[in-house]
Amino acid sequence: MGNALLVIAVLTIVAWLVIIAAVLAARRRLRRRLDVAPGVASAAPLTWVWSYSGPARRHRRLRAAAAYAPALPPGDDVAPGVDELLVAFRCRAQRLDEELAALHRVPRGARTPALRRIDAEIAALRPLAERLADLRPPTRTPADDELEERLTALEAAHAELRAIERRARGDATDVGSGARELGPPPPPG
Repeated sequence: MGNALLVIAVLTIVAWLVIIAAVLAARRRLRRRLDVAPGVASAAPLTWVWSYSGPARRHRRLRAAAAYAPALPPGDDVAPGVDELLVAFRCRAQRLDEELAALHRVPRGARTPALRRIDAEIAALRPLAERLADLRPPTRTPADDELEERLTALEAAHAELRAIERRARGDATDVGSGARELGPPPPPG
């Protein structure tokens, strides 16, 4: 009887530990969804992940604009000055995030002018992120080259299959030239 109670107690404790770990992991994932800049925790309340309030919607627009900026680790081979511009862009986005979180605590009527200014700044961030993304060099790996070769071979095989099917139906007289000349219509039935 004593062993059974001990087993039940241990299983109960393990179950509670698993539940607590799952809750903490879910909370951590939700908190990360609020981050505007990679690796920098957001000051936004957790409820902004699903809230329809004005500041929460603005925060999601800010996150979307900031996420469009290229993810370049410092020291990558990019155009000169891009690292500094990217850091300045992320600092600006983080500052706006902090302002939004602070304005969330201000009464609605008092925060309207500041929210309008933040709206304009968020709208200006997206084109800046697009311009930063244009400065990023294209990254190509050997896997990309292999994938491109395989796609080219697959496209050629599909084209060959279509040509064989057309020849079998008698639809084209000169399949190899790429010109599609229609022959007589197939007999009914």
